[in-house]
Amino acid sequence: MTTINKDNFHIATKAVFTELTEEIPNRNPDYVSKKKMIIWEHEIGDDFYPIENDGGEIIAFGEYSWDVDEGDSPEVYNVAGKFIGKYGDTGYIVEYGTSSEYWYSEQGVIRHSDHWGNVAKCIWEKEPIDSSFGFCKWENFLVLDESLYIKS
Repeated sequence: MTTINKDNFHIATKAVFTELTEEIPNRNPDYVSKKKMIIWEHEIGDDFYPIENDGGEIIAFGEYSWDVDEGDSPEVYNVAGKFIGKYGDTGYIVEYGTSSEYWYSEQGVIRHSDHWGNVAKCIWEKEPIDSSFGFCKWENFLVLDESLYIKS
């Protein structure tokens, strides 16, 4: 049986996060996940412009903003990876903004997020649903697929 902790709770688990009854720790989150998406090579120039390093490698993208007069500034998407799609087009995996924040303790994890339910390969419910913060004890995580865990 796998013991769940801060290093593996995000690997195919099921949990119900409950309302936070304690204060959020007075420190930065232990982990911050970023929103991700793919920008395809054919989208460069239409919706996005590349930001290159001194060597000419694309390290980020800016998004053209149609509301510049309103004082909007374009979102910046940092390149996290690059691959060739099945039709030969280059895809850039980009990260931007904050998706979720996590604070770890000996007892469990506090999660701050705007999305619950199916989260990657996990099923994380939130009760009550009207709050963006939740807490779950390590022992309350259920492993959905033991084969994904390394046996020691």
